Amino acid sequence: MRISRWFEILAAANLMVAAAGFCSASAAPVSTVGMAVGSVGSTKEVGIKDNTHPDLGGEAIKYFIPLGNTDGTYGVGKRTCGGTGFGTCSDHGDGGGTLKMILYFSPVSTAYSSLLTIRFEDLDLRGANDPEKFFESLNLFRGSTSLTGLITDIGGLISGDKDHQSLNLLLDKPLTGSLWVVLKFKAKSYFDGENTAEYLRATLTEVPQLPPLATPLPGALVLMGSVLAGCFGLGRWRRRARPA
Repeated sequence: MRISRWFEILAAANLMVAAAGFCSASAAPVSTVGMAVGSVGSTKEVGIKDNTHPDLGGEAIKYFIPLGNTDGTYGVGKRTCGGTGFGTCSDHGDGGGTLKMILYFSPVSTAYSSLLTIRFEDLDLRGANDPEKFFESLNLFRGSTSLTGLITDIGGLISGDKDHQSLNLLLDKPLTGSLWVVLKFKAKSYFDGENTAEYLRATLTEVPQLPPLATPLPGALVLMGSVLAGCFGLGRWRRRARPA
């Protein structure tokens, strides 16, 4: 057998291993759930959790966006809300205060990019607000850097309706360790009212990528495509076979 043929077989075998690894990683990506903490750098959980929201994917954080003019950090302040901290009970007014919520994520991957997903219940952005003339807004930060800019409307980074909303944000640089994300909520109302509870669940999931090859061979590319097609085909078959 010619030496060049051996190189072709070796390259194809390497591609099969890489593609199979990609399929395996894609089928079961590493994921972690964010929890509310009192400050950036802290890993001690604060606030209130609620396990009655399976539509958000599991246990969720319960919070209230202030309608008064007071600013505060979620879950902080022993004298507020019966000891459960700022933003954990209802108040009244027409808006103005800022609720800062700090979410801590343990590291999921230092090699791959990560996808930040936050599912909300009853986030009243413009276009999905209920009641009428009541609006909320959101901004995400990592340190002092805004990750999203001020979000006021449904659409763009956030999809959904007046009941449930979802934000998906790809962090294109691999993490070097734990992640703290700061959410800043505000509300504005054209009437004096009392706010109701809202809920969110945040997850951080690694996004594996197939390593690039310097000089892929045509035959090897065909083989890799077959493996990947089988991978995703199997995934579809598994989804179909899953009981309703």
